[in-house]
Amino acid sequence: MKPKKQKDFVTKKRRVGKEQFRKHASSDAKLLADVSRLKKTVKLATQSIIINKERLNVTSRNLTLAELVRKSRHISSSVQIHALSGIVEFCRKFDADVRLNLLTLLQIAGECLNSLNQNVRQHARTLLMELVQHFKMGSELLDNNTYVQCVSAYLLKGIVASDIGVRTDIYRTVTTLVDQFPGIISLHKENILDKLVRHKPDEPAVAHIDCILALYKLDNESLKGHSVVNYLYEVLNHMLFIAGDIDSELKCLSIASLIVKTLKLLCINAEYITRDDLGFIRAFVLSNLHQFEDLTERGMQTFDALNCDYVLYRAELGLKCARVFPKHQLALMAPLCQLYNMRNAFCESHAHRVADIVLTAMAADMDTFLIQDISDLKPQWCTSMLVTFNSVDTLFTGIRKALQTNSVTVSQRILMDPDSYMAEQLPVINIRETFRDVTRGLVDSIADKPEVLPVIAIASGVSPMVLQEFYHTVPGMSQVVDIMSKLGPDFCIVDNMDIDTVSILSLLLNMDKTMSLRSQVLFTVVQVSKIPNTVPVDTFMDRYCTAKCIATLNREDLCLVTRALLNFPASKDIGSRIMDLLKQWLCNVRLWERCYTTELIAPTVYHMFCEGPECVIGIDDRLVPLNSLLEVLCEIAVDLDKMLTADVLDILEYVLGSFVSRTIEHLIRSQSNNIWSVEDAREVVFKRCVSTAIEKMIHSGAYNMGVCVLNTALIHAVSQCSNIQVDSQEIAQQNHAKLPQWLHKLEQHNTTEALINRLPMDKNLQNPIKQLCLAAGQLLM
Repeated sequence: MKPKKQKDFVTKKRRVGKEQFRKHASSDAKLLADVSRLKKTVKLATQSIIINKERLNVTSRNLTLAELVRKSRHISSSVQIHALSGIVEFCRKFDADVRLNLLTLLQIAGECLNSLNQNVRQHARTLLMELVQHFKMGSELLDNNTYVQCVSAYLLKGIVASDIGVRTDIYRTVTTLVDQFPGIISLHKENILDKLVRHKPDEPAVAHIDCILALYKLDNESLKGHSVVNYLYEVLNHMLFIAGDIDSELKCLSIASLIVKTLKLLCINAEYITRDDLGFIRAFVLSNLHQFEDLTERGMQTFDALNCDYVLYRAELGLKCARVFPKHQLALMAPLCQLYNMRNAFCESHAHRVADIVLTAMAADMDTFLIQDISDLKPQWCTSMLVTFNSVDTLFTGIRKALQTNSVTVSQRILMDPDSYMAEQLPVINIRETFRDVTRGLVDSIADKPEVLPVIAIASGVSPMVLQEFYHTVPGMSQVVDIMSKLGPDFCIVDNMDIDTVSILSLLLNMDKTMSLRSQVLFTVVQVSKIPNTVPVDTFMDRYCTAKCIATLNREDLCLVTRALLNFPASKDIGSRIMDLLKQWLCNVRLWERCYTTELIAPTVYHMFCEGPECVIGIDDRLVPLNSLLEVLCEIAVDLDKMLTADVLDILEYVLGSFVSRTIEHLIRSQSNNIWSVEDAREVVFKRCVSTAIEKMIHSGAYNMGVCVLNTALIHAVSQCSNIQVDSQEIAQQNHAKLPQWLHKLEQHNTTEALINRLPMDKNLQNPIKQLCLAAGQLLM
């Protein structure tokens, strides 16, 4: 209290006015007689004695936490609302006080969540979310089991409440907590789900289904059970009765959403559907989304999206239940055919779900969707399925005719003689080919999307675990990774449906514009290329085996290209194309810094030496790959001679050394060539290939290139096969005069410093080029 006001309050009022005396009917005549002598009166403001809260934490309305707690327990709803709002404000201002009284505040929020007043429940929900959000980082709610039990107890109390409004708000609160703070619910999810199913509302509600569906986001395995499945049957059957009573857009969309979410939950719990659940078949076949006639544009968009989800979930559920109900496989295949009819209406966001359905279809047993006896189908079921198969596509002609015939037959059974009826041939149809054609059609519908890549890879025999490990690191493939993680390590396909992998990869190879899609396509090609006749080799070579394309690849993608080339069947045509690519690459000085040429050497050697050493082949044929490389080097020798840096020399020596060593290896291992030692093979290689190429280079003026080739052929290639010592002094004394003229020219040339540093040095001969020339002369003579 301010000092001035306090002084005025405790000081005796000495001056009063006439009105005050008259008001209180004073009988003091003496005082009334002396009124004229008094000064003018002063009217004091209304004052009260209040607590000094200057040292307390208060809200903007000057209320402490204790006062707010008392008001929150008031019988008046308006007082409770103001108290809850004040507590929310207090939580945002004073962290320490709230931390000390956290359990009390949670009890207040939980108790008000079960209030009969909707506004109180709304403010209590806001308070609960504020407490959870505020202390999420401190882990009080997550680490302290007392707090979690407190919240769960009040949630369970609301779930079993008799008031439908309280229960609906509790459903929404649980859904929000699961989405934003799953740790609050995860410890008691089984108990909450049990109460949700046992104390279900009289009529199915979207909020109730949303709450159950949210719990399944926490853990699918521990929540599955027959009780949930039985409740979902009841929901679908109830929807069949109220489907025709749609009088508003909101009701139409609510019912559609409820049916879609129920089917999603059934897909999650499909393993708990048994053969005794015949009510499931009835609800599955007859369920449908009924459209309101006067839907707005936005309502129509929402309904179309729900209809797409409806078809997808029914198709998935039908595939999962096909083995459980072998007598109703046609009815279970009908949603898959409906999905086939709508394949062009789906957007990119549905591609991963179509891929999941295709994988499920390929893993189906061979006995599934094979032969179907439709004589026992009810007329109502036949009529419902005819709507699905009543399309212009000739794929369903046989099934459509059989259903039409069966509908007429069933309606006439009462009038027929039993003996003649038994003599009739029952309608039995083969649906296996239709099933395979529909599956292939679904694959074609997503052929231009990256989600088809795991489908064609798994269809080719690649393990889903291998794909999952790679796609996990690729942006934009999280949904595909989730699908493959659900397949399990023991997943295997039974029928690959004869998917045209070559055509699909050709389409994707020509359209991979983004870096992530390019990596996905290349990785898939690497995995699939291990199986013969699954990759469009020509398309791949045209797309990636060009200098322009190689220059745009990063290191990882180039490694994938190299691995794919090594997986392709050995072909000299591929080797020749890679050789042309090396030629283009070597001629482009600006690309040397990337040093990507070394990645292409291994596939070049593999394809150029594609005929194994065990084949009966002549010496000249064994020398063809090396001669091809030397011809390429001779063509570009003049250009390369001017830019023989250390990086260029590294690559040239690596390329030439690989070819020379592989040629020597093949010559020795081939028994038909009568070459039994490395010395003999080296002599053949040098005389028939290397010497001729060096002579051409020297005649064209490319002396540095000649020295590089000579050094690589005599030192690097020889060192890979054996150690050969050359007595340079003896050669100098006896054979120096007999050396060819081109060797004399090479000996007199001044080589670049980068090349000199790579030449072998001898103790007696100071000129390393002379040593090379003498060694070459020894081989020639």
